[in-house]
Amino acid sequence: MIGKCAWATWLFLLLACFAKGQSEDSLNLNQLRPPSSPAFNILGIEPESVMRPSTPNALGSALVSSIQDGFLRPDIALEFAPYWLKSRPNISFKDYIASTFKQRLKQTTAISIATSSFNDENESGSRLGWGVRTQWLSGTTSSRTVELTKATLLETTLGTLVGEYKRDTSIHTPAQLETKVLARIDAMLDGTADLPQLTGLSPKEIKSFLREKAKKQVQMAILQNPKKEDESMKNYINRLRSENALLPKATAKSLSKSIKEPVGWLLQSAIASSMTFPSERFQFSEIPNASAWTTLTYRSYNEKSAINLMVRYTGSFVDSVSNNLDIGLSLVRHSSNFSFALEGLYRAYRVEGVEALDETLTQMTTTTIEGETYRVTMNVAYKLSDLITLNATVGKDYDHPIVVGRNVLTLFGMNFNLPTSQVTRL
Repeated sequence: MIGKCAWATWLFLLLACFAKGQSEDSLNLNQLRPPSSPAFNILGIEPESVMRPSTPNALGSALVSSIQDGFLRPDIALEFAPYWLKSRPNISFKDYIASTFKQRLKQTTAISIATSSFNDENESGSRLGWGVRTQWLSGTTSSRTVELTKATLLETTLGTLVGEYKRDTSIHTPAQLETKVLARIDAMLDGTADLPQLTGLSPKEIKSFLREKAKKQVQMAILQNPKKEDESMKNYINRLRSENALLPKATAKSLSKSIKEPVGWLLQSAIASSMTFPSERFQFSEIPNASAWTTLTYRSYNEKSAINLMVRYTGSFVDSVSNNLDIGLSLVRHSSNFSFALEGLYRAYRVEGVEALDETLTQMTTTTIEGETYRVTMNVAYKLSDLITLNATVGKDYDHPIVVGRNVLTLFGMNFNLPTSQVTRL
């Protein structure tokens, strides 16, 4: 470990001597995805706190608190999903994943609203941004999600069953506990006892999994954790549960993260726009910019590869009018310690109202500039350990239509992560 850290530090310092400073935005490989909060993106802000109401009353309270002296406060960050403002207890995980097209739009549509203030040499005022995002295709669950879901099912089932017999005075030995639990599992399998309803697995899949895994897990746990001579059955059962002897090490965090990363085909879209209010007056309001994103993604079922195809429009309508149409493609491949990403972006641009010298070079005139450019970047990351990751990004940036300068992108870095993960009982 010490040798790896010393080598990584030496390599980082060596590369840093040759790296040219670039802005983080120009090297962001996530630009081929619609922003999760379009309103924040259109204003170029990253709010420290975001209001996410989950009920109509909470949404009303958030909107009321956003008004100050008859106008919107300059620090609002609000995001909500209209469909989920109402409780949906009858929607299972399977229903959510395998929803119809219309239902999927309802489930995934989210609205974001944000405000900020501006103050330049000529004027000051407020800015308002709004955005909507949704998913047309949501993919499907990965094999890792299925396994984590099964682990959660096993944990919940065994924990509940063993806990039920904690106060059963007829149980005096681990063998009797084993008999009782296995009999209850048999009752679930033959239909005389209710199956757990905590996952999107079908009853047939639940029975098959319990038949193959649950019995063996109970028998192995009792065999590997014998009861102590002076230990009561109640304390013995508590020890089995508290030490996770009966349960696989499934974590709520891992399952939640896996559910948010489906595989297969995903199609996402987002739109956003902004308004400015000079001197806090509505009659002087302007719409300075607007954007729209659509991304088609395919993630392999082994979760090691992904392809993204993105179409994006950005427009600016203040001072000079500019319009950009971007078409991008990215390829991502990663393993346990190594990841590789290649991204290419084609841009067609048009800028109106640009002041430039005429052909005689004696007078200023207004002209329109249009053309095409592209950007290519490659990112490589290597995980030295759970704490240290090396990153390198190289590529070519866009050619600016007006400003002439360097367009080579280089960035080398090292990430340090402090260990904070913790197994959580579900």
